[in-house]
Amino acid sequence: MKFFYALFLLIILAAVGYALFDSPHEFSAEECKGCHAGMPNPGQKSPLPMIGKVRTLCSRCHSNIVRKYSHPDEVAPDKARVPADMPLSAEKKLTCATCHDIHTSLEWSKMVSLLRRPVTGMEFCSTCHEENPGEVSHTRVLAFAHGAGSKYIRTNPSGTLDSLSIQCLSCHDSSIGKGDSIVGAGFWTHSKDLAQHLGGHPIGVYYDESRARDPEGYKPKASIAPLRLFSGKIGCGSCHDPYSTRANKLIMSNAGSGLCLRCHNR
Repeated sequence: MKFFYALFLLIILAAVGYALFDSPHEFSAEECKGCHAGMPNPGQKSPLPMIGKVRTLCSRCHSNIVRKYSHPDEVAPDKARVPADMPLSAEKKLTCATCHDIHTSLEWSKMVSLLRRPVTGMEFCSTCHEENPGEVSHTRVLAFAHGAGSKYIRTNPSGTLDSLSIQCLSCHDSSIGKGDSIVGAGFWTHSKDLAQHLGGHPIGVYYDESRARDPEGYKPKASIAPLRLFSGKIGCGSCHDPYSTRANKLIMSNAGSGLCLRCHNR
């Protein structure tokens, strides 16, 4: 009986291990043609041509991620210095495969979105964006972010924030570390350049609850796109996109209070 119990336990552990570490990108040879124009020759090291844009191919399975949260692609890197082991396309442009190795055999990479480095967040971004001394980029404005009067005030310590908001606060508010998993809902006071237009804003609060308290003051949740909610809550990423090229990384223009009026009726 002990033998069968031990065997059963081993089978369970093996199943869990397979679920954790098996990659969905371990295709058969025939499946190569789903993305590549042809089949690899034995021992071939050079990449095969793709049958379409990498972004288009990836979005067949990852449409939500590619559409909402993806780094700009199909652009030639200008100021950023991309290491040789982070490949560009034949046209020397960024693709999903620049940062992600979909055929990796490294177990740690399978656990962190198939990234080509064993780090995430700003540590990963700095692979390309921190190699340009003196460049003014989002990762090099910490003195401005800290010195301009930005601060986060917790109003509900038992509330929770989404991971993107925590990542934002870890740089823009020195009281919060990027390793913090529980920060608490609260109120963000914008820095001086935004405060005159946007003031401050709560994050970590449920949009539906706010609208229930003031149904005339807020638009229905279904009509606030392109603004995003995170499990129904407002976060930094509701109004800001770290990849945005607009001023203050806004997700859309606020001309005529357009961004504010996506949610607010007044």
